[in-house]
Amino acid sequence: MEEPMDDDTSPLTIKDTPRLLQWMDEAACNTFEKFENLPPAVVMEAPGHHIVIDVQDLMGSGADKNALADKIREKATEIGATEVVLITEGQMYMSRSRNDHTSKQLALGEISVSELRPEDRQEIALVQYESKDVAYTVLHLITRPNDGKPFLGPPDVTRYDPKHYKGRLTGLLPR
Repeated sequence: MEEPMDDDTSPLTIKDTPRLLQWMDEAACNTFEKFENLPPAVVMEAPGHHIVIDVQDLMGSGADKNALADKIREKATEIGATEVVLITEGQMYMSRSRNDHTSKQLALGEISVSELRPEDRQEIALVQYESKDVAYTVLHLITRPNDGKPFLGPPDVTRYDPKHYKGRLTGLLPR
């Protein structure tokens, strides 16, 4: 499980993050507002240019997230990427206490979020940034009212040390 980089407990804002992350978070919010969903995408910055990759193109007909992560790493190595941003929708568990049993099971990989009851999951928009020096996640809770247009909550920004940032879709830059 990743640990936040800062001991400072003051909340980060999106303005405290690299410009590429700010730009991609704004694009993700605009896309969600217009289409009411967020198609997964990857943006890579390399010396002199950036590329946007439709994740569906990388995945082909399969939805294997490990294979997807490997393909993103291959592309990042191929172009000499220095920054990577992953944009996607997902679900997360909202822990009710610091060390509840479900959190422990999730951390140990005994269960996945998709196995939880719908009322125990929260739909999110995720914008994840990595460079060699720092990693950030920006989470927006998604609210889908029964009557009305879905909307994103305010950004929840966390900074990480990329050396200790763990997960299937992390460590995407060339090493």
